[in-house]
Amino acid sequence: MQSVIQPRPWRCCRARRIKADYQVARSSHAGRIAALYSRLAWLYDPFTDHELPHHLRAVELAAIQPGEAVLEVACGTGRATALLAQALGKDGRMQAVDLTPAMLAKARAKLARLGLLERVELRQASALALPHADNSFDLLYNSYMFDLVDSSQMPAILAEFGRVLKPGGRLVLVDMSKQGGGRTPYEWLYERGLLSFVSGACRPVLMRPLVEAAGFAEVSREYRKNRSLFPLNWLHGSEIVTARKPASETGTP
Repeated sequence: MQSVIQPRPWRCCRARRIKADYQVARSSHAGRIAALYSRLAWLYDPFTDHELPHHLRAVELAAIQPGEAVLEVACGTGRATALLAQALGKDGRMQAVDLTPAMLAKARAKLARLGLLERVELRQASALALPHADNSFDLLYNSYMFDLVDSSQMPAILAEFGRVLKPGGRLVLVDMSKQGGGRTPYEWLYERGLLSFVSGACRPVLMRPLVEAAGFAEVSREYRKNRSLFPLNWLHGSEIVTARKPASETGTP
C-alpha cells in the first residue's frame, strides 16, 4: 500500500502516514475488472443481497438536500443510484458513471422500471479520469469499488474524487471491509486464488487512513456486519466512510 500521496491542487493538508493494518494490496483481477463484470452483471444483484441495508444507511448519512449536485462513481446495477435519485426528489437530477457497459445497461433498466431514469444521467467512465469539471458536485457516492482495485491506484482515485467535489463537498464510500486490522480467513482464501470468481474479485479494504491521507476532513468510519443468504458473505462485513473536502486551503469547513 502506498503511504505517500502526491499533492493535488485542491489539497489543503500534508499527507499523513497510513496505519499499517493488513490489507491485500493487489486485486485478483487487476486490469480485467470490466471484463469480469461484463460476465457477472446478470447475477450481481441476487448474489450481493447483503448490500442494500448498507446502502440505506450510507444514503441516510449522505444527508442529501434538494437541488444538490450528486455524482455516483461505479454505479453498478443501479441499486444505490435508485436510492440517491429518490432522496433527491422528483425535481432532482444526478449523474452516475460506471466502467462496464453491461452494468450500466442493468442500471438503466432498473431506473426505468422504477420511474427514475429521467432523474439520472448515466455515462461510461473510469474513476481514474472522471469526465467532469473541477468543483462540480456537493456529494460523491462510491460503493463496492475500492475493494476491486489495486491499493496502488487508490490515492489517484481519491485525488480525482477531490478534484470534482466542490469545496465543502461530501464523500461517501461503501466497501467490503473487516472489523479489525489483522488478516481474516477470507483474505487467506483470496490470496490463494480460491475466491477469484465467486468473490467478484472483491477483498476487504480499510479506506479511512487513505481518505485522511488524501487531505479530506471530518473523516469517520462505520463498520457493519453482513446479513446474507450466502455463507461467503458472512466472512466479511462492509464499512461506510464519510468525509468532507475542506472548504478552504486552511482546512476550515
